[in-house]
Amino acid sequence: MTRDPSPGVIIAGFHRSGTSALAGLFHHAGMHLGDRLDLPHCSNEAGHFEDLDVVRIHDAILERQGRNWQFAEPTAPRMEGRDWVAMHRYSLNRKSKGRPWGMKDPRLLLFADAWRRVLPEASWIVIYRHPAQCHDSLARRHARALLLGQGEKETALRFWREPDLAWRMWLAYHTHLLPALEQVSSPVLVLSHQALLDERSGAVLVAASAVAGVDVSSQAEHLHPERSGSGMCQPPLDEALVIEVDAMWARLARLAGDFADRRDACVLRGGESRDAGVPVRGWEEIGERLRAKETDPNAEHEVCPGEPATEWHTPFDGPKVALRQAEYAPDPVTKLAILSAGIRQFPRNFWLHRALGLFYRMRGAMAEARECLEHAAGLDPAQPVIWCELASLALTERRFEDALDSLINAWPLVVSRPELLGELCLLAARIHEERRNRAEALAYAEAAVELRPDWRQARRYLDRLRSPDDPRAYLDRLQAAWCAGETDAGVALPLARSLLQYGRTFEARQVIEDFLGREPGHRVGQEIFIAILRSQSEIEHARVLERGLWLSILTEPGTLERVMGLRDGLDEWAAFNLGEKLHNHCQRILGKQITA
Repeated sequence: MTRDPSPGVIIAGFHRSGTSALAGLFHHAGMHLGDRLDLPHCSNEAGHFEDLDVVRIHDAILERQGRNWQFAEPTAPRMEGRDWVAMHRYSLNRKSKGRPWGMKDPRLLLFADAWRRVLPEASWIVIYRHPAQCHDSLARRHARALLLGQGEKETALRFWREPDLAWRMWLAYHTHLLPALEQVSSPVLVLSHQALLDERSGAVLVAASAVAGVDVSSQAEHLHPERSGSGMCQPPLDEALVIEVDAMWARLARLAGDFADRRDACVLRGGESRDAGVPVRGWEEIGERLRAKETDPNAEHEVCPGEPATEWHTPFDGPKVALRQAEYAPDPVTKLAILSAGIRQFPRNFWLHRALGLFYRMRGAMAEARECLEHAAGLDPAQPVIWCELASLALTERRFEDALDSLINAWPLVVSRPELLGELCLLAARIHEERRNRAEALAYAEAAVELRPDWRQARRYLDRLRSPDDPRAYLDRLQAAWCAGETDAGVALPLARSLLQYGRTFEARQVIEDFLGREPGHRVGQEIFIAILRSQSEIEHARVLERGLWLSILTEPGTLERVMGLRDGLDEWAAFNLGEKLHNHCQRILGKQITA
């Protein structure tokens, strides 16, 4: 006695739109989703619930035409006779099981018209999600894959080489879906990802149960859709693409009806800031700890005798004034007082919280640094600099997973900025080196040099990685050369940097002082020496040398014009960190006025 075939349910939606969450509900309710389901992955720990047989059919069609799932073309993939045969055989096999069945694969959208013809009686459940959130989620998933060395690297890198790729994919997938969906005669349910997250989720499950013929209203505990991202991803730069995406968004909203996304405009331009409410620690308490540390580096809580510091009462005209005064504070305690007072006056200023976090990090107060930097990230998560600094801090504390997570937040923000992308690649290289993954570290270091060929730090790092010796052996070799009388710049400068890398500041200072005694005008040597002085809190000495260095640079023919041109072309991050210093130095030393 043959069993009545089940018409089936097609669960369709773009990548990272919530199809796995929906399919998981039906799976737990007893629906058969395939004989060979895709295994859980770091991108979806609960599993994707995709039948590998249907995925193989879709991939074979795309691969034959030199494409893959990153399909973003207005013309649908071309079907051949063998493809129709494969789909027909698959449908017969699934219907013959005699039990409720369904299939799910985001690529279904590209072949919606074919599946409509092969399975004319199948019900459709379509879920759509905001394209900005899909873009952000895809970027995060493939950033993690890149950092962990998983998947095809070239496929993942396309999202950074083509910043609007995810947007074009979203548009293409839905463009191929909707004409077929309008011709489906069986039940169809269209819903938004947002409807799964708000008060409409119960009604969504009831409607999905009615369409599919399988009750999932009691499976709410298995519903774990990815939550909305922070909205950090930038909209596409092509206004024509924005118009097309907005039109598609409106069409999907009309089809979804009561289950539509309630946002009016499609393109998100900026995310919501987290209001973490992190209090600024009292500067008096930490100031006492800093004074004690200056007197006795091994002291933890002992307070250095002397006059107690008083609170900074002078109001600032603006956050930049507070930052500038903190930059030129005579000692660490005064700098801490200025930054704390600035934050009390401007509690939601990103740059002040960031500056305080960097101050704590420089003084070795890692917990306080992490708290301030995380608060700054909450105030303005669209600033890539803060994620880089959180990653660097986590790397220093050997919290490698946290460092990777911070980089994942930063990748989508720098897709069109090669200089920042290069910095992220160098950070990723350092993380992989610490994790003993030399091949990945070398690949990222090479990418950093490729993106920023004039970046000396990246070149030095790459040269060190390519050295057959480990870093300790490299340092030993430099020290041996130095002791053997090789005191030129090719040995002295790498030796000083390597010593600084291992925290041997006083030895590095001796090397640089000896080198500058023979070559007092060497600029790189002067820069290293100034950095050492600042790390040892010899601020006034560092300022004197820095003024002389800037004077020698800026008085060269044509240098001032180059500086002015650079200042005009800087973005907000670089303008604040570098341009402001150039502006101040030029005004102070040369008396020249450079407009910001």
